[in-house]
Amino acid sequence: MMHDISDTALWVTVYRAMETARPDAIFRDPYAEHLAGERGRSIVDALPQVRDRAWTMIVRTAVFDELILDAVRVKQAELVV
Repeated sequence: MMHDISDTALWVTVYRAMETARPDAIFRDPYAEHLAGERGRSIVDALPQVRDRAWTMIVRTAVFDELILDAVRVKQAELVV
């Protein structure tokens, strides 16, 4: 399953890929599927409850994406960490 903290990024990237694949997606991430890779998919597959709860992370991701876009476009942030 998970070996270190960086695996959580792969886990979330799988959620981004899942949302991107939906015809009514609230966001699109054309890189997510590739970035998640086999490791990300194996993490999600090993945790049976995570697919049912994916919507919570997908909504959180959409909100964070909007906050970051606002910071860059409106507030003209030059760096996002």
